[in-house]
Amino acid sequence: MCQNNICIWVNSGSGTAIISPPTHTRRADSPPPLTIIPPFHTPPLLYTTGEIPIMTTTEIKITTNRIPVLIGKGGKTKRDIEKKTATKLTIDSDDGLVGIEGGEDAIAVLRTTEMVRAINRGGFSPERAATIFEDEDMMLDILDLSSVCNTPKQMERLRGGRIIGKEGRAREQIEDMSGAILSVQGKTVAIIGMIDQVRNARTAVEMLVEGLPHATVFSFLDRKKKEAKFDMLDYYY
Repeated sequence: MCQNNICIWVNSGSGTAIISPPTHTRRADSPPPLTIIPPFHTPPLLYTTGEIPIMTTTEIKITTNRIPVLIGKGGKTKRDIEKKTATKLTIDSDDGLVGIEGGEDAIAVLRTTEMVRAINRGGFSPERAATIFEDEDMMLDILDLSSVCNTPKQMERLRGGRIIGKEGRAREQIEDMSGAILSVQGKTVAIIGMIDQVRNARTAVEMLVEGLPHATVFSFLDRKKKEAKFDMLDYYY
């Protein structure tokens, strides 16, 4: 599927989505492209009795240190997710396996799975991860930084000095100018937003990885923000 110059290919067997947005021209000496992390879960299965569908279910494995975040104090976060998504979560605290059941609503199961991924691999808080439900076109993109960093020192310099910035200002600027929200955790950068927002934020991260000055990156985002505003005015007027 292609929309606004963004192409998404989905492997129906693995459930993996590959997003191919256009990016800026890369310098010859720039690092290799960032890796998009595929979803580590089984595709939703629709169990039926005869011709009558009964239940859509899937499973996703999460790290044990994110299980308390997903459950919440006294199970509150888990209950809130179930109420918001009309799904049922089954969490195995020993092996980190999360089962998601959604009746006949396969879309609800898929969206809930993305929220769990955002909390787990993306490092988002449950509150920020829940923004993925604000619009049906909201999406999650997770980038792997390990392919461009050879040492922990390089990783920390890239994460803290380039992407997050002093007191988090660079990340906040990217969020403000792109409209997407970012989480930088471990070796990954996770982005939630509309397709265009994710594309622009992802390109900004790639530019920072390549070593471009912050001013150049913010100038790019400012131009994209103005283009989006003009496109909206053209649409309505």
